[in-house]
Amino acid sequence: CINIHHGLLPEQRGAMCDLWALFMGRPAGFSVHVMTPAVDAGPILAREQVSDGTDCDYPAYLLKSSRRERNIVTALLAGIEEARRLEGVPNIADPGLKHYWDPTPGQIREMRRKGLVL
Repeated sequence: CINIHHGLLPEQRGAMCDLWALFMGRPAGFSVHVMTPAVDAGPILAREQVSDGTDCDYPAYLLKSSRRERNIVTALLAGIEEARRLEGVPNIADPGLKHYWDPTPGQIREMRRKGLVL
């Protein structure tokens, strides 16, 4: 199995990493990785930066990202079919990295106060 992760692995692990990255003004994007028992830890098959961190309209960002995801995954699957194997780069993260989780109602209010459109 492969997964489209909404974060730039290996640095951004957990849930809604792209939203958190935009909130913090950091680059946001997605990674395609092999699924393993550990969350967001499988070999990275593709990684794509979608924003430099200045986007403030999350729904518009998601639309832009989904189009790029479709193109990347289509090409990736064609390559897997042709090669008959998955090849990725190691997904090694610093053990001190923070895992992101769904924002709380208070965090959502703070994101909106900062100007993010959700």
